[in-house]
This record gives sequence, structure tokens and C-alpha cells, in this order.
Amino acid sequence: MKAPKILLSLLLALAMIFSMSVTAFAAESDGSALCIQQMLDYYVHYQDAAETDIARLRNELARNDPHLAVAMDNIMEHLRYVDQELELSPDILPDGLPEDNSLCIVVLGYALNPKGTMKEELVGRLEVALASATKYPNAYILCTGGGTASRARTKTEAGQMAAWLEKRGIAQERIIVEDESLSTIQNAQFSCRILNEEYPQVRHIAIVTSDYHVPRGCLYFSTQMALDAAGTDAQPLDVVGNAAYRISYTNSGDTLSYWASGIAQLAGTSYSYRSTDKPVLSKPVSLEIDGEYTYAAGSAMTLTATALYDSGFSRDVTAKAVFSGVDMTQPGEQLLSVSYSENGTEVTARLLIDVTGDYAAQFDTDSTADAGRTPSAPEADLSVPSTGTPAPLFPFILLALLLALLAFLLRMKIHVNRNKK
Repeated sequence: MKAPKILLSLLLALAMIFSMSVTAFAAESDGSALCIQQMLDYYVHYQDAAETDIARLRNELARNDPHLAVAMDNIMEHLRYVDQELELSPDILPDGLPEDNSLCIVVLGYALNPKGTMKEELVGRLEVALASATKYPNAYILCTGGGTASRARTKTEAGQMAAWLEKRGIAQERIIVEDESLSTIQNAQFSCRILNEEYPQVRHIAIVTSDYHVPRGCLYFSTQMALDAAGTDAQPLDVVGNAAYRISYTNSGDTLSYWASGIAQLAGTSYSYRSTDKPVLSKPVSLEIDGEYTYAAGSAMTLTATALYDSGFSRDVTAKAVFSGVDMTQPGEQLLSVSYSENGTEVTARLLIDVTGDYAAQFDTDSTADAGRTPSAPEADLSVPSTGTPAPLFPFILLALLLALLAFLLRMKIHVNRNKK
């Protein structure tokens, strides 16, 4: 009777361990989702003013999922680019794009008429795509869009688009059809899957759509491509250009919060904008200055400035700090002042620099945010940890071990019973 009791106890113990591991993994995943949501929320509310807090949250994300943290670096960079720097190329793709078949021109669909014919706006996008495909004759053309005709369910946006292009001389072998998607998010998801699985030669894409739709299309495709490349050795595909069909309609729904919601959905989470519940920006409270304090006349100072924040975060701000008060051509002790300002708060550090003599320094910090306070905070570690077994596999490995142990114990029990007989 003892063997079954021992077996039962072992199984219960292993079941508890497995349950705890699954719970820990779920909490880790929830933590990653929260970091992504907060990174997007900070950018939506503050844009570049949230640089520190986005970096802080990126650090937290890297501790849970280093691959996803790298992808979010790429995604946040593209969000800023699309929001602040993206330029539209009207009517045709710009010069200078790849001339070979590593380029794919992606034409985004538009809802069909009830009987399955194309609306004027979709035809306009195709005319821009045709001009671009003629300019880049070796590029693929990917038509994306599913069935949106209420009275012609068998007709799809992509199918109609492909037929239109073929009739105007585009070779069938150049055309790729993605005819299942029903939104811009799905355009990106399904199109990228086809390119990754079936067209490894494609490394760059160019978006063709209506002018108001270009930013969203570029952003969602770059987001999906960054996520697809996460945890692999491959470089993500990149959006290298756009061509816009010019219309007078302005889509007021294309806002930062709308884009953030789409990014979150692609990343497997959600985002909801709250105008009255802004996240709190971190404020610098002091500066730490590291490096040499004694220099030969005429040499350059090699100092780094690290800002410490009220959130406990710290980061290198050397490139943005202002160094003043020292003339490196004049020998003697001189008082160096280093100041850094962020979001209306300025912190200053002062120290003596000896241009030719021995180091004799006194260090003093002063902060307009919280004078005299010098909190101890670990220096930010922005590196990505080395990877071993991916976290999502751990519960399943443990389950496999549990089943193997169960089989072994059952075999032992059978063997003991046979010996008794």
C-alpha cells in the first residue's frame, strides 16, 4: 500500500510545481503586456518628452522578454518616425529604392461595391501602383484585401486588384494575392506571413494606398515585421518608401491613440486612451559625473553624466548635458559646471578639474527639483540578456518531465507487483 501513496504524493507535488510555473509565466506575460501598454501611453500623451520613461519601461520589458524588448525598440522608433518625419510620395514611388526583386510593392485594399466592383478610390490606388510597378519592373506587387462585397461573397479586393493589374500588362508571376484580410491590421499580419513563408528574397516593402492611409499602413507593416523577426537571427523586413493616391478626404480617426491601439493589437495586447489619466513623467533629481578629473593642458575631457530620477531610474545623458566653466588650454584648477534639463527640471553638478596638477576635487550637487537630495539608484542596464531556452517552453518541458516520471513510477509498480506474485 505504501507505493501508491508515495506515487500519489509525488504526483501532487509535481502538479503543484507545474501550476506555479504556469502561473509565473502568465504573470510574466502580463508584465510584458503592461510595459507595452505604458510605453505607448507615454508616447501618445507626451511624444519625445517621455523619452526617459519609455527607456525605463523598455528596461523592465527586457527583464521579462528580451526579444520583445528589441522588437519594441524598432516599433517605437517607427512610431516616432511616422508621427514626426514621414513624407508622402504622391502618385508614384520615390527614386532610389532597390531595383531587384528584393522589393515588394504592397497595395492596400479598399471596400468593394455590393456587387463586387471596385470603388473609385481603390482604382486610384491601383493606378499609383501601376506607375510604381512600371518604374520598378523587377519588384513584386502584393495585393491585399478580402471579401467585402455584400452581394458577391466570392469576390475579394485582392482578386479584383490582381485582375486589374494583369489586364494592364503586369505579369502574373509578379503579383502576390492576399485575399483574407478585412482590416489594415490583418493586411499587415497576413501579407507579412506570406512574404516570410513564400518569398524569402523579399527584404523591403513599399506601401501604396490613399494619402491619409499611408502613415497607418507603414506603421502597422513595420510593427508586424519587427514582431516577426523577434527572437530570430533574421533582420526584419523594412518599409523603404510609399506612394500616395491623392484625395481630398481626411480621415480624422487616424490619431496617435488609434495607431497605438493597432500596435498593441498586433503585439497581442490592447491599448485604451484616457485623456484624463495621464501617466506621470519621471523627473531628474541629481547628476553623477564619472571619469578623469586631471588632464594635460590642451586635451579633451572624457566625462560621462548620468541623470538619476525620482522613479529610481538612471540613464546616460552626456550627449544632452551642458559642460561649462573650464578652459582646457589654461593650466590650474577650474570649477566645472555640468547641467542637464528635462521637462522643466534642471539638475547641476559641480567639480574641480585640474588641467595640469594633481587631482584635488570636491563634489557638490544641486537640483532645482529637490536640492541636496542624491538618491542611490542602479545605473540603467539597456543590454539584452543572453538567451537560453525561451520562457514559453518552460511549462511544457516541466509537463514532459512530469509525464516521464509518471511512466517510470508506473513501470516500477508493475515490476514490484510481478515480483510479489
